[in-house]
Order: sequence, then structure tokens, then C-alpha cells
Amino acid sequence: MGDRTYVELTIQKENEEETLAIAESDGWNTKYLDKKPTKNLIRIGFDEVNYGELNFLSKLENAGIAYTSSWGDGDEYVSGEEHGRYNKNGELKKLEVYNDDYKICPVKLNEIICKRCSDGLKVYLIKDLLKQHKNETIPLPWDDQLQYAKIFKTKQLLLT
Repeated sequence: MGDRTYVELTIQKENEEETLAIAESDGWNTKYLDKKPTKNLIRIGFDEVNYGELNFLSKLENAGIAYTSSWGDGDEYVSGEEHGRYNKNGELKKLEVYNDDYKICPVKLNEIICKRCSDGLKVYLIKDLLKQHKNETIPLPWDDQLQYAKIFKTKQLLLT
């Protein structure tokens, strides 16, 4: 037994049946948080998850199912999210973000502000910092995930 927490899994409504089958085949009892999907998304709750790690996420990835897995704080770890999304080329892009990661490092920002350079260069450097921060914390959008997942699955069929 490890440090356990509650985990919320967000998926697209179209993947509900397959996701539930995968989760239940791994021994999870699922409970719905949302009866009505928002933006075609549903949330499924899991109690008592070791270290907030759902052990079947790789099965979702292999099945071409985009997801966001969100967990709460534990005794030995902080809350965060793991995102699995597919890009337009059908490639899986994973992103793990902890709640503190959403904050911009004030030291980095202060380094730019105090830098001896033109204001125009400072603005460029701040924009670059914000762009980098966005890439490190914001997952690919849900838009077109079903289409991109089909490209992923087609590529998998071609490779086998």
C-alpha cells in the first residue's frame, strides 16, 4: 500500500465505453462525476489511487484515447495533471504538470526586467518566457482529438 489519493480522468464522450472497459479490466470501479458532458467531455472518478497514478493510462494511449488525469495532494507528492493528446500527425504528446508549475518563476522574470538592454528586447524576452511557459504547462486542445487519434491508430496498424 502506498500514498493514496483521488484521481479524476477526463475523456471525450465518444471514448466512454472503451475507457470504462479498459479501467474495469484493470480492476477499477468507476463512478461518474458528470452526468452531462461539457464540450463533449466526461469526468470519471477513481478513489484510493496509489500515488495518483492510474496504471491503465498507457492502454488508453495505445487505444488512441486522449485524456487528462488529475490527482490531489498526497503525503509524498503534490497535486497535478497528466495529459495525453495527439497532434495533427497522429503522434502522442504527453505532458505532466504539477500545480506549482503554473506559476512563472519570479527569478527568471526579474532577470529579464533587470537586464541591461532595450525595452524592446525586454518585451521580446518576456514574450519568449511566456511562450515557453505555455508550452510547458498547457496541453494540446481537445479539438480534433478524435480525428488525430484515428491517424495515430492508422499508423499503428501500418507498423504492425
